[in-house]
Amino acid sequence: MQTVLWGVLVVGLSVALAVAGFAVVRRFLPMDLRETHNANTAVIFGALYVMYGLIVGFSAYFASYQYDNAQRTAEAEASSVQELHRLAEGFPDGERQEVQELAASYARTVIEEGWPLMEDGRVSAKAGAISVELRRSVLAFEPRTDWEGDLYSQALVFVGDLDQNRALRLLEVREGIPSILWVVLVLGGATTVCFT
Repeated sequence: MQTVLWGVLVVGLSVALAVAGFAVVRRFLPMDLRETHNANTAVIFGALYVMYGLIVGFSAYFASYQYDNAQRTAEAEASSVQELHRLAEGFPDGERQEVQELAASYARTVIEEGWPLMEDGRVSAKAGAISVELRRSVLAFEPRTDWEGDLYSQALVFVGDLDQNRALRLLEVREGIPSILWVVLVLGGATTVCFT
């Protein structure tokens, strides 16, 4: 909601400044003087608009790319938790119940607590603790048969994937459009409005 408010505010102020600038120029500069500069300013104005349009397009692509990456990372993390839960079906009763409960608890905590905290750029410590406990639980499993050994190997892969995707998701929480790009967008917009 805050982004929409900022967007409306910035666009509204830009339009108001452009209209005010137009009114001031029209009132204080004679038509003859403005007409003599039209040809020169039209070329500069066209180049300025094209350049700013490219920057805005690049920014939109960059934001879309980041969104797609974050979505793929979250889906991969969820898939790892789901596969751990399923794989635990082959574990003996005590280990199976512990791994499945921790996997379900982790997923529930990330959804109910982690995602809302991510909106503010914060991280759920509880989800992190459950993730560590889930890893310890899988590592503590001691296979007694070859089949359990295969399950254990697969579980280790999924725990590694879960940890990696969790770390990537948390890294993406802290990232956004780089500050320099914001500076270029704001200055480009201000320059375009002022030149108008």
